[in-house]
Amino acid sequence: MIDAQQAASSADATKHLKKVSWAELERHNVKNDCWLTVRGKVYDVTTWIDRHPGGTDTIVLNGGKDATQLFEAYHPLRVNQILEKYLIGQIEGYSEEHPTFPPMSEFYLTLKQKIEDHFVQKKTSPRYAPEMLFRTIFLVSTAFIFHYLSVVTESLPIAILCALIAGFEYALISFMPVHEGSHASTTESPLLWRTLGAVHDFVNGASFYTWCHQHFLGHHPFTNLTNGQEIADSLDPDVCTNDPDIRRIKPTQRWYNHYKFQQFYVPMLYGLLGIKYRINDFVIMFVSKTNGRSRSIHQTRGILQCLSWARPSSFSTAL
Repeated sequence: MIDAQQAASSADATKHLKKVSWAELERHNVKNDCWLTVRGKVYDVTTWIDRHPGGTDTIVLNGGKDATQLFEAYHPLRVNQILEKYLIGQIEGYSEEHPTFPPMSEFYLTLKQKIEDHFVQKKTSPRYAPEMLFRTIFLVSTAFIFHYLSVVTESLPIAILCALIAGFEYALISFMPVHEGSHASTTESPLLWRTLGAVHDFVNGASFYTWCHQHFLGHHPFTNLTNGQEIADSLDPDVCTNDPDIRRIKPTQRWYNHYKFQQFYVPMLYGLLGIKYRINDFVIMFVSKTNGRSRSIHQTRGILQCLSWARPSSFSTAL
């Protein structure tokens, strides 16, 4: 009976909340003015940002967006009570950029609680994995060493071998430290998360900022979600395709005869992904300003945001 009364009271309170349009929400996307929506409710988290245990970047990257999936996946259940303190309104209308997801299932909630209890009982942090720092140092150091040897050695076979090893390790740098940095893991320090991500900028020559949009804000909340053949139909940037494309990776793509041979030529073309990503970084940052269907750039910021590693809160600073 009490639960029913609380639910009725909550529903009644929701009716009297300010109605916020998606266009208005999208304007509040920087550190000193940051709104986001979770399950249709709008929260002004500006005053919470500097106290956020997950750092400022992870909140501001979600500024002006629907953060439902990432909020529910990353936070303990008790954090819902903290979030309610910042409730200011209710989202109004439909957004193609942000689909509506069903509520968390009983199974998911039970599993999530068990995992949370496990780390509490073990008195460990789910983020803490310091061995990854040593792996990062090892990968970057040996990549540079083998890169150097591939240039200075006079033996062609040895030079080729060193180049192959260096290339393999550069790829692992993206798989490991850059990936972990985008997920705010390995340590409890936001500065170290940014440092791990900066390896992508300084070593691989690609943008950690656009990677966060691609992976952290795109792939994980909307894994494999697409409802069409065009790039704009894909909520998950990892399954964006053209029509026609060089490969067929989803059933919604129209069939073309060359797909019959993709198992032969696609593995070789994947060797060119490094070039593709660098071109995409430029296009996403300065031309399309979208990644799949999702906005990948906050319109109130300027060009210098591409140097997001340069200072501690630059993801979240209006320029």
